[in-house]
Amino acid sequence: MNSWDTPVTPRDILIAAGPMCAVVMVVLGACIGSFLNVVVWRLPRGESLVRPPSHCPKCGTQIKPWENIPVLSWLVLRGRCRHCGQPIAVRYVLVELATACLFLLVWWRFSAHPLPASVLPGWLFLVSALLAVALIDLRHSIIPNQITYTGCAIGLGLAVLLPASRARIAGLEKGLGTTVELPWRYYKWLPEGMQTYLRGIALLDACLGLAAGWVLLWLVATIGKRIWGSRQYVPERPAALRMDAETVRIGEDREQPWNEILWRSSARFTARVDKVRVSVRSPGTEETEDAHIDGPVQLAVTPNHVAVGRRELLRSDLKALHARASEWHVPQEVMGMGDVKLLAMIGVFLGYQAIMFVVAVSALCGCLAGVGRYFFWRQAHEAVIPYGPFLALAATIWLFMGPEMANWYQQFLMDLVAAL
Repeated sequence: MNSWDTPVTPRDILIAAGPMCAVVMVVLGACIGSFLNVVVWRLPRGESLVRPPSHCPKCGTQIKPWENIPVLSWLVLRGRCRHCGQPIAVRYVLVELATACLFLLVWWRFSAHPLPASVLPGWLFLVSALLAVALIDLRHSIIPNQITYTGCAIGLGLAVLLPASRARIAGLEKGLGTTVELPWRYYKWLPEGMQTYLRGIALLDACLGLAAGWVLLWLVATIGKRIWGSRQYVPERPAALRMDAETVRIGEDREQPWNEILWRSSARFTARVDKVRVSVRSPGTEETEDAHIDGPVQLAVTPNHVAVGRRELLRSDLKALHARASEWHVPQEVMGMGDVKLLAMIGVFLGYQAIMFVVAVSALCGCLAGVGRYFFWRQAHEAVIPYGPFLALAATIWLFMGPEMANWYQQFLMDLVAAL
């Protein structure tokens, strides 16, 4: 058989056009980064990603297509809006450059290893989604479901449409054809046809990754909520408590919005209070009804209701409440469900084999960041550190060098045991 008889694969074509493909990856990454800027800005605010078109955030003037070329337009305009002259934040360019670098790294990973070309769509989507999630979580402490749910759906779809890439990621060495002999003895309970059907195996592996990511962090969040679900405060002397439908203030602390305290539907703020004065809006009118309670009673506030002793009312009807609090419990989140969904999305793309690595590395990075922030920047230890960016970082590390790191660590342990 001569070289003309050897079938040419999409990978062969891409590798042959290596330098050109690398340039395409950089340009494509910069363009996707420009779109990610829109996602990061609009998605947390509940705005449409399509309308209105791109515009200057200062003067509102619609940006022309030639003014919206990634990186180049910012450099030509010297970082200022052409219409109002106000500066354009450098973070837009940094996001575009970061996405271009990530796309170039994906190309390097692909070209340096015997992987099929079908891995590229999933990997490019994954690094883009992880970057968007990290930026949104850092700024707003939320992980939008639109990203994680869409990512899970795309990952499952790619497992069916491009099963060869999934089989390679999962470690099936014969995953370039339509069928493959299943080497995993743990899956021998599958029907015989399923054992040799590549699409089914790829979809099963994606579902296992989703389940592993979801269940692991869900258990952590649930157990943590049971143990550290609220923080108790007992002052030496009763503190003044002032609240309305939107905010609360206890003692000399700052006024805090309820949506920062009651961020989940099951959250519950409770306090032991006396000397209560409460004003409630009468339904359908602007008049208020006042009430006084001298004896100690239990105050409970949920996202929708307020209960003072035996009296319960809608939080939106509360005009003002003044009391003395001798004890109160503030809900605290150990881990949000957004992190759970994010790890599930990561599992869909990278497989269940990557889950433990991602959790361990993200926890280590989070600990180092917390210690560094406290000792070097002297920020209060009560400050919340979003976990999503560390999950995104750990998943990116696994994508580019995780299997090699895992193999090195395993060999290190084996050598250590042999030496002992």
